[in-house]
Formats: sequence, structure tokens, C-alpha cells
Amino acid sequence: MVAWARVLSLTGVESGRDPVRSYRVGDSEKMNRFAEHSSRLDLAVGTSVEVRGHFRGEWSRGFEVAETTHDGYWVRRLSDRYVLPVEFLGRDVRAMR
Repeated sequence: MVAWARVLSLTGVESGRDPVRSYRVGDSEKMNRFAEHSSRLDLAVGTSVEVRGHFRGEWSRGFEVAETTHDGYWVRRLSDRYVLPVEFLGRDVRAMR
């Protein structure tokens, strides 16, 4: 029983506060997403790229970066200039080799 009281005390449950929501969101304590947490490479819009297919994992040519996001890219198929309707993560896009 004493061990559980210690766990509850550490998590804040004993005090009646929500341990998940108990943090203060002030100017100095806001959580920001930093570039080093992104899996995205630095490929500029218009760069010719290869994309990895989700089904077989093969790399396909004939695409370019249409837009960059925090985690990846929207890509455009060069043959018909169609922007694919799915965002590719940074690990699934690479500069054309």
C-alpha cells in the first residue's frame, strides 16, 4: 500500500490534479517542433526526386518536389504534372541519382 501511495504521489494523482495536463504552458515552457526532430531532408521545391513505393518498397523516378512540409513532401509526377494525393515522409523521398 505504501508503494502505491508513492507512485500516486509522483504522478500527481494523489493531489487530485491531472498528471497529463498539469504542466504549465508559458512562454518559456512551450513545446516546439524542431528541425532535428524531422525525418525530412532539405530538398527544394522543383527538385527531381525518386519516391519509395509503399507496397514493394522500390524507388521510382519521374517526380519532383511540389511542396515541403515539416515531416515530408508533396510530390508531382512529371509525366502529367499531377500532384499525388498523399504526403511522403522524408525517408521515402530522395534526390534523383
